[in-house]
Order: sequence, then structure tokens, then C-alpha cells
Amino acid sequence: MTNVAQLTGVRPGFHKGDRLRKAREFAGLEQVELAQRIDVHRGTIARYESGDVRVKLPVVIAWAMATGVDANWLLNGDDDGDSATVSDLVRPEGFEPPTYWSVAERFAA
Repeated sequence: MTNVAQLTGVRPGFHKGDRLRKAREFAGLEQVELAQRIDVHRGTIARYESGDVRVKLPVVIAWAMATGVDANWLLNGDDDGDSATVSDLVRPEGFEPPTYWSVAERFAA
């Protein structure tokens, strides 16, 4: 018998809901606490985590900010970098709708 470590193995496939739940648990938050932080109902958090509802990008970003977990990991998991990143999905500068102004522009006078 040899004492060789196995370096390859199964990579558990976590769906986005699993990663959202793991991020919440990592941050030590209950569903109610996270719901309050990102301004959604607790039932919505449960539906996101179960995979019943498709999570939109703004929610993923808010979830990442509230938990301190990387938004790209929440979106893609442990991919090899072939999937889209948050920066790929955010609207490029110059394409903002005219109704959205930055706080600095609003108060600059």
C-alpha cells in the first residue's frame, strides 16, 4: 500500500441557492437578519436559497455586500473562470439611464 494523497476527486456541484445559503451562514446571519439588510422579505430569502426563484444580479450584489462573500463565487461557484463575472454583467459607464444620477452630481452646485 502506498501513502499517496489523492489530489483529484469529486467537486460537489452546488447550485446558486446552495452558495447563497452558505454565504449567509458564513456571515453568521439568520434569514430574517439578511432579509432586513438587503430589504426583502424573509420568505424571499428562503425561496432564493431553495432555488425556487431566479436571483437577479442586484440581489446577488446586495447579498455579497451583506455577507462579505465574493459576488462572482455566488454567481458561478468554483468555475475555472469561463463563466461571466459581475463586472461583465454590470452596465458599462456611459450607458446609464438618464434618470439615474450619482449622489455627488445631485449635490454638486
